[in-house]
Amino acid sequence: MVNEIYKKFYDLALGQYDVDAFIKDVLSTKDLLLVDRLSFQAFCCALLADKTKDILQIKQYFKEVCKYLNQSLSIDNEGYTPHLVRLMIESHMHDAQFIDHRPEDSHFIKSYAGADVNPYLVRLGKELIENLPQSTK
Repeated sequence: MVNEIYKKFYDLALGQYDVDAFIKDVLSTKDLLLVDRLSFQAFCCALLADKTKDILQIKQYFKEVCKYLNQSLSIDNEGYTPHLVRLMIESHMHDAQFIDHRPEDSHFIKSYAGADVNPYLVRLGKELIENLPQSTK
């Protein structure tokens, strides 16, 4: 079941899976690492913020994005998933101002040598890096 959540995250990132269904999947997957759970929740909040037109709701979603990302990075600052999710969010959000971590995160993703990274996350990282503007690589 845990490997399936990474496949669904990959599909979600490609726009091929529903964010509401993914939230339920994340919350019901018992063996998912906390750092990954928090990172996935941050990404879902970013997607939800991108969908809504209500300014107050957007602000609330961004607060949640920051909360979940900061928690995941504080648990494992060298974890692949939080850096990947932060890079994804900062690369695709248009209506938000972030401190730009894209060069740092893209370097981290390219040079990460951990053997414990799920293959779907690695594939997503490679695809994301390939599509970044040259200035953020």
